[in-house]
Amino acid sequence: MLPIRARQLRLAKEFGLFKAVKGMELLAVDHEAREDAVLVRVKGDVDSSNVGQLTPHLAAALQVAAKHPARLVIVDLQPVTFFGSAALNALLDCHEGGKEAGTSVRLVADNDLVLRPIQVTELDRILEVYPTLSDALQRDRGDEPAAGRSSSTP
Repeated sequence: MLPIRARQLRLAKEFGLFKAVKGMELLAVDHEAREDAVLVRVKGDVDSSNVGQLTPHLAAALQVAAKHPARLVIVDLQPVTFFGSAALNALLDCHEGGKEAGTSVRLVADNDLVLRPIQVTELDRILEVYPTLSDALQRDRGDEPAAGRSSSTP
């Protein structure tokens, strides 16, 4: 049996989720410490050619969150227009790093360009995905995500 990450990526490739797209949008990423969480905003296309712009922000957000009273990182993916396997790996690494540090990592996504790769790879069983920033902020730790594990469709 394949390890979970290899199996998830194989499934995503079989479903054709990581095909190159012409006219890709530039990636823009920033992060900030807010009163209620550390927020990482991601906009544009995320693939293997530019995921190196995302990962430092995720790592920095985890470092800031380790000293933040909420111990919460929220990654806003709503304006993402392409979500490749490199993006999945970066978010899974962030989730695992947060788990090791005692920091919750939540994703905000409401479009199929982001949700479908997460669902097909069954990462919705691992990652906490919410449809809005407000929902992600209002959930207590341990609550079932509003658009994550329980609502995935094959």
